[in-house]
Amino acid sequence: MAYPLILDKELSPDKNVKFVINVVLGDIEIESRIFNLQVPTAAPLMSRIGKDFTYKILVEEGEKVTKSKSWNIERYKKIKIGSSFCIQLRLQEDDGGYKDLNKKDKPKVTFNTAGSAYLSALNNQKGTFVEKTRNSSGDTLVTFQITQSQWNSISTAKDVGQAVSPSTHRITLQSTTVAKKTSFRITTSKDNVGNKLIRIGNVHDILVFSYRQYDGDLNSKVKRKYLGVDGVVQNDEVDNTKTLTYSKAKDLYLRDNKQILNFTKRYDPKDGKKFIVYASIVRYIKKSDGSWDGEWLQVNNNDEPIWARAVVEGV
Repeated sequence: MAYPLILDKELSPDKNVKFVINVVLGDIEIESRIFNLQVPTAAPLMSRIGKDFTYKILVEEGEKVTKSKSWNIERYKKIKIGSSFCIQLRLQEDDGGYKDLNKKDKPKVTFNTAGSAYLSALNNQKGTFVEKTRNSSGDTLVTFQITQSQWNSISTAKDVGQAVSPSTHRITLQSTTVAKKTSFRITTSKDNVGNKLIRIGNVHDILVFSYRQYDGDLNSKVKRKYLGVDGVVQNDEVDNTKTLTYSKAKDLYLRDNKQILNFTKRYDPKDGKKFIVYASIVRYIKKSDGSWDGEWLQVNNNDEPIWARAVVEGV
């Protein structure tokens, strides 16, 4: 029957320790030969790894995205502002003051009036934003400059308003923006973290990553989720009372059977412009039946896993 051997001294990770065994049987004392013990490596305390675990935000130019927005016309009037020929519209939807229609951008709109008895000649033609005003009833009136020939095609007399059906009268604004590709780059020290993970025989340490993404203040409602790092979509919430299965942890955090330490991950700012990335260690031990049990390698006084928090690169 095998008995455990206990060395009653402090052992430093990665050190070579020499020792002998003394056996006393009555008056007989036997001393063994000198044994050499290579003390296993040990991962650093995750809460103290600091700049060995960093992130940097990367913003790249993306593809052009064209968006369109439409408003229905309730009433119009052809007017002149100085020497400019214009059409003034009362639109059906207020849309918070028509923020997309402003002097700074000088947007051009397209008239969609194919079925109009009054404005059919303007259909698919452009008008340039001039101004927004309010009438005595509090309605917002939006004015667009048009060409003289377009202005002449409108039969209604100057400064005479005309009600129209919103179902057949509309303007459309198209805007083109460049979508940004936003990602963060995670860097984890191979020497001070990666090489400290045990992967010997039936004992495998796996560094797992998680994140929080949010706007506003960080609170308990912002859940920590596992972060897939190798093109894998993973949004499972972290459960502090149990670890990922060994197979899932390998799929997410090992590549070619080696620990993933450095990676770049895209994120969608619409889900929150603030994010925090974390890392912790799970130790998996192979049982006699071939299955693997995992447990958090480092826990606090509440038996919750200790997570390293990535710090901003270069700070």
